[in-house]
Amino acid sequence: MRAAWFPQTKDLAGNPYWQLLQSGLERQGVEFETSHNGYWLAGRWLWQHKQRVDVLHFHFIQPHYAGPKGRVSFKRLLKFAAYLLLARWLGYRIVWTMHDLLPSWPMPPRWLEHLGRYLMAWLAHDVVVHCNEARRLLAGNFGRSRRVWVLPHPSYAAVYPNNIPCQPARARLNIEADRFVVTFLGGIRPNKGIEKLITAFRQLAHPNAVLVIAGKPWPPQDYVTEIAALAAADPRILLKAEDVPDEELQLYINAANVLAFPFEHVLTSGSVILAMSFGRPVIAPSMGCLPELINTDAGITYNPNDPAGLVNALQQAVELDLAQMGAVAQRVNAVSWPDLARETVKIYQAGRG
Repeated sequence: MRAAWFPQTKDLAGNPYWQLLQSGLERQGVEFETSHNGYWLAGRWLWQHKQRVDVLHFHFIQPHYAGPKGRVSFKRLLKFAAYLLLARWLGYRIVWTMHDLLPSWPMPPRWLEHLGRYLMAWLAHDVVVHCNEARRLLAGNFGRSRRVWVLPHPSYAAVYPNNIPCQPARARLNIEADRFVVTFLGGIRPNKGIEKLITAFRQLAHPNAVLVIAGKPWPPQDYVTEIAALAAADPRILLKAEDVPDEELQLYINAANVLAFPFEHVLTSGSVILAMSFGRPVIAPSMGCLPELINTDAGITYNPNDPAGLVNALQQAVELDLAQMGAVAQRVNAVSWPDLARETVKIYQAGRG
């Protein structure tokens, strides 16, 4: 069994999901083809490798039809669809993991972006999602309901260093021991809703509250500048707008009483799973896969359409036994990376024989 990923693992830095899954698949006997450009299909490559590669596994498809000036190219989208049809005719098995309903940065025109995912949904032999709500959204938005496999996202427990407990972590970050610490950890970009978290935090009735915002800044720069200005206006907010090394993630997670993720839109969140893997409760909107992951004993979900939802969730966190919730959070997702690899191999092998 030989698979080609789009993009390749080497092009998906910043999240160990890809390497962990690939390593698990390799232990199951899957070999990986790396001779292709991981960002788009090519007809000649498909023809040359039809006897060498069994599976084309797509994780993110926007690069295949992205055009100049940040817009969807209809011509490139048609070419992508043609190559998918060619791949099916040549005998490749096509698998798509729908990590997001729409990309983090949807391109105009929006109907073409939607069409690209509709074509992918219908031309893939199998579609992988990480929760039942994602399966429902796939059917409702793209009409695909057959051969859709729900494979839960595994925990990140023991993946990252975790040997600095709460108080030493706070000391490293210059946070006093008695503070109530709310942390956002992840990419600083508009779909994360960080400005809403800052606004809600300022309404939190707690005299010793601190808000920590840490993560890599992404385009557009105007948004990062806005967040920096909002943070600078409140001395209780600590902003680290830069890529956080793996060995330092534990500082920001373990120093927190609770982690807050006020997404504007989300399907699956590795950041939420990471926080829970460290035994920390989370606050997140009730959307996408999050309600299935965060039960009432492991975190707090709120209605994203309620203007007071995030403020109320923060206030609720002050009043709860967050240590007990964190212990529950760590046990919520018991799925392992070998589990995900074994189920993925079954999908890869479905067309054999």
